[in-house]
Amino acid sequence: NCLACATPCTKDTGGLICQGNANDGYQCGCDILSDCATDKLCCDQACIAHDSNNCTDCADTCTNAEGGLTCLGSDLDGWHCGCTDAGNHCDAGQLCCNELCQTPNDNSCEVCGVACAMGTGTGEVCKQRADYNWYCDCDIHADCTDDHLCCTERCIARTADDCTDCNNGCNILEGGPNCTKEPIISWGCTCVNTADCTGDHDFSLSECFPSSKQCICGVPSLNCTGSISDMCCFGQTEKECTDLRTAELNCGICGRVCDTGNGETCGESGFDGVCSCASGSCPNALDGAWFCNNNLCVCTDLYGDATPEPCPAGQYCCNADGCCLSACGTGGNVCSDDCVGVGVWCQWGCCDACNDESECGQYAP
Repeated sequence: NCLACATPCTKDTGGLICQGNANDGYQCGCDILSDCATDKLCCDQACIAHDSNNCTDCADTCTNAEGGLTCLGSDLDGWHCGCTDAGNHCDAGQLCCNELCQTPNDNSCEVCGVACAMGTGTGEVCKQRADYNWYCDCDIHADCTDDHLCCTERCIARTADDCTDCNNGCNILEGGPNCTKEPIISWGCTCVNTADCTGDHDFSLSECFPSSKQCICGVPSLNCTGSISDMCCFGQTEKECTDLRTAELNCGICGRVCDTGNGETCGESGFDGVCSCASGSCPNALDGAWFCNNNLCVCTDLYGDATPEPCPAGQYCCNADGCCLSACGTGGNVCSDDCVGVGVWCQWGCCDACNDESECGQYAP
């Protein structure tokens, strides 16, 4: 007669022990675990359900260190701290596998039970990123597939920007602009044709050596960067890497010869790649309308301001209207003052380093 007359305490009503007094009232509770139902705990003389604060025993609070933030189980199988949802029951970045929180590893990284393996953009090493999630990444190139590199701990596809190594891009000096895998040299920078080796400068004498698919300057052992300061041109007797800024035999472009017999030099007065003309006429066999003005070989009204100026090193003086990256007259390459007329590859009057006139901006001196 605890809760009322003829109402005994049972395990189903809160415990076998009647507790309390006339002033505070009476309730069914417990002194020991056996006073409660099999799916309850006896804590502070009360039968309570297993929960995250009282899981395997009274005051046994579930933590990630014990497997998870929630209490799981049954009176038959036992109780344990674990998880059903990694996002709510585990630390950031952890997985919930078999009802237990675990830190990802090489055998269960992004998904439970799925080991890291080399694939498209994935590596063999499980690593945590800044977002606290774990991914199959890499430590070394060998952790990635052959067509990928390990860069900043991630497997990235080999491209012309990252070919033989991270940030090791392909260019003329490296052998060509294309990143390919050849049977002999493995992954490397290669060329397909001569255009790959001359780049924007059609006067360059660099060529693609067929057997190695490498850009060369005359002999397979010599190559140049293809820049203004390191261009493949013909020297005194053979091809060589030349500085177009100051070379009298190749002043500004390959084949433009300054008349040194009449006192001309290349690169004087602060104008790189320009022949001085104090004692002679300007060369024009290769590049159209040059003439002598203030001791410099200049192009007529280059910038549209009625002041003759020399072309930059590496460009042609075309049609007395502007400087072009490609030889005058080649492929209709004639400069136009307003881009309405014919004109390609012209720095002033048409466009800068593009071969499609539709991409060129309007004339702007």
